[in-house]
Amino acid sequence: MVGRKRGRGGGRGGKRPRKEENGGEGVLGIENEEVKQVAVEEKPKPGRGRKRRGQKEDEEDCGGGQRRYTLRERALKAETRKKRQRKVAAAAKEERPDVSTMCHQCQRNDKGEVVRCTGCWKRRERKRYCLHCIQTWYPNASVKSFAEACPVCRGNCNCKSCLRLDVPVRCLDNVDPKIDDEETKLEHCKYLVHSLLPYLKRIKDEQVSEMVVEAKRQGLSHVSQLQVQKSNCLEDERMFCNHCNTSIFDFHRTCPDCEYDLCLVCCREIRDGKWKKREGEAGLKYVDLGREYLHGEGEFNSLLKKNRENVRTGRREQKKRNVDVEVKPDKLESAEEEDEKFVNLGEHLDGEGELKRNDDVGVEQDDSESAEVATFEWRASEDGSILCPPKHMKGCGKHTLELRCNFSQNHVIELVEKAGKIDESYNLLHASSETPAQKCSCVKPVDDAVSISSSSCKIRKAASRDGSDDNYLFCPRVGQIQDEDFGHFQWHWMRGEPVIVSNALENGSGLSWEPSVMWRAFRQIKNLNHDRELAVDAIDCLDWNFIEINNCDFFTGYSKGRFDTLDWPEILKLKDFPPSTEFDNRLPRHGKEFLCCLPFKEYTHPKGSLNLAMFLPKESVKPDMGPKTYIAYGVVQELGRGDSVTKLHCDMSDAVNILTHIAEVTLAPEKFATIDELKKKHREQDRREMFGSCGTIAENGSVPQEDSAEVYEDGGALWDIFRCQDVPQLEKYIQKHINEFRHLHCNPLKSVTHAIHDQTVYLTAEHKRKLKEEFGIQPWTFVQKLGDAVFIPAGCPHQVRNLKSCIKVALDFVSPENVGECFRLTEEFRTLPTNHRASEDKLEVKKMIVHTLCNAVMEITGEKKSEDDVKPKKRR
Repeated sequence: MVGRKRGRGGGRGGKRPRKEENGGEGVLGIENEEVKQVAVEEKPKPGRGRKRRGQKEDEEDCGGGQRRYTLRERALKAETRKKRQRKVAAAAKEERPDVSTMCHQCQRNDKGEVVRCTGCWKRRERKRYCLHCIQTWYPNASVKSFAEACPVCRGNCNCKSCLRLDVPVRCLDNVDPKIDDEETKLEHCKYLVHSLLPYLKRIKDEQVSEMVVEAKRQGLSHVSQLQVQKSNCLEDERMFCNHCNTSIFDFHRTCPDCEYDLCLVCCREIRDGKWKKREGEAGLKYVDLGREYLHGEGEFNSLLKKNRENVRTGRREQKKRNVDVEVKPDKLESAEEEDEKFVNLGEHLDGEGELKRNDDVGVEQDDSESAEVATFEWRASEDGSILCPPKHMKGCGKHTLELRCNFSQNHVIELVEKAGKIDESYNLLHASSETPAQKCSCVKPVDDAVSISSSSCKIRKAASRDGSDDNYLFCPRVGQIQDEDFGHFQWHWMRGEPVIVSNALENGSGLSWEPSVMWRAFRQIKNLNHDRELAVDAIDCLDWNFIEINNCDFFTGYSKGRFDTLDWPEILKLKDFPPSTEFDNRLPRHGKEFLCCLPFKEYTHPKGSLNLAMFLPKESVKPDMGPKTYIAYGVVQELGRGDSVTKLHCDMSDAVNILTHIAEVTLAPEKFATIDELKKKHREQDRREMFGSCGTIAENGSVPQEDSAEVYEDGGALWDIFRCQDVPQLEKYIQKHINEFRHLHCNPLKSVTHAIHDQTVYLTAEHKRKLKEEFGIQPWTFVQKLGDAVFIPAGCPHQVRNLKSCIKVALDFVSPENVGECFRLTEEFRTLPTNHRASEDKLEVKKMIVHTLCNAVMEITGEKKSEDDVKPKKRR
């Protein structure tokens, strides 16, 4: 018939549902009555098959044409059909019982009864945990809590897949800092400009001074006529001064031939006649005298002499064998030379965990070259030009060093002008007549009996200095931090005081920091997508040597303790664990958890708006700011020798340290008796070697005595943090009592290159008492409890002793308030010997300041970043 067309479903004017989609049985084998009913209702009524004019053409275009209206209609029908399918499948799934017993944790179904999570049903998922895994991996959780919401729902599952982030992790909403208010962002930018502008002006003065010298050298009438050529340093390269190892971020001098680079500070010292040759550190020689010496057997000098005789005997036998094979006499060395080589090749540990060897010892130099090295004086010409140093200083000695820059020539000068205008308006808005003492209640006298015992108290007493207003530290609790506490924190932080935030772990999802869980995350054997690690290098705190130990054995000793052959506690520690520059690669889930726990994320988070490290370009080589894990054994009693300590040192950047786990090792009564006997031997050995006699403690009052029996039941680590202004007196005390300390192999210290930066000294309770008596200084001393986050300002020397087995995670950051200390430490580090552990400027604080201010000014003014100013072009 004309005008009549059979439908594609085979019926009259309508569609018949296809059986493989909606007909027959449902997805799970259940009769799909609903779809059948829908199909029946969609059948057209009789007499409705006639089409209107033009409809035939549209239907034909729908089959092979591109008519928009018809395609949209078809898409809507397909989407409706899929929704009906999903609805039927979901209904069938709810009716079908869950008979699987596969545990999400262990991926096994043969461990008996499982607990099914009701929270997972709401997301159409099926998560089950067997009772064995619940008791093993979640000992503090109840079966009822698992039924209400499993670890996957809570976001703290510690199965292998979740620990390695092979699956998405829920409930981590506070990983990144959240500043939604644009006004707050602008306020932070203005605060950065106000805080950093004085240091940017110092950088500008250095550059302008060098430009003036260069303009005079070239005979120019004004410095504005000077054209400074840009260097060829790439974005992903870090430039250092070849003389002092200080980082170079912009202006410098370089040799056009050998590319010897010299920073502006060294240039100024050479012109002023203050240049000093930086030699390698002589290094203290430490000799392994055996395990018996560590526990008081023998005397240092006699054992050292015996070792030298053994070496001479061995060398003579070697010479005799060489003579038998006709080795020429001029190739043989005397016993004295061999003995000297033995001493010089002794291992020395420059700081904690930095094992080095004096590899340059024994390298012979020509007499003429040695004379040149000894008599060389680096001086500038009359016009201020500086010649490239000779070859023994890794230069060529031929060409004049030329002035170069990494940014545009006037980048810093223009940045100072823009920042100065912004700072003027900031000073007008924030001008206040309040005195500093009126801004914070913590500096006022407090009643210990009332204030300290209060549950809402936000201060903690940490020192007893006479006439001082900083004996109490700001110590808020995570759950009680209010908006006004951010300014409270800034006020204390500006004064260079540590801050303690308790219960920081409450910010996280509750992921376990148990050693077994961390070992499970780190042990990557069966999964081929991850690297394999079976053993770690641990530091033995008795002789400060590295030992290789299996992961499982180390973590077992962490919880149950380890003892040597004499029943002395074997205290081990892992520094910068995992052994990788990126924490997130080895412990990714714990890395996310740690970021969640960070308090005051504006400062501490790697993306914090007040963290200067955040503003470095993505392409640049960034300093290793962490996070890093420190896992160590510990005992409450101060052993005096072999304690679980981090020795006195000073960090260039600020840091936050969170105690995430503690475990107390219970010692048997007979162990205490053995420890006391060995401690007596240690003290007798100290008397002999330090004073050459066996006098009593009363006769030799400087001998460190045993610590009083202090008990820290609820603490994990004992901290001592010194004020920056007390550093000179602290260094004098260490130099005065240097012979009372021991280091590698328990060898007595004879001297130090730098009292603090060497990291070879730990001040016991007796030393701290004498320090206050002799020099009148006292550190902030407090106990870090589980969940406490300790903020350490840059430039504050500090030491730590673990009272129990501890897992601590630390992260470095750079705050605008402590940039001045970063400047000071940079100047100190550049004067240290070339092979010193702290000689290299790894922070690049000047580079951070310039990039931070550049970003802050652009955020405030709305200017766009200039590619020529900020990014040196990459070499293709």
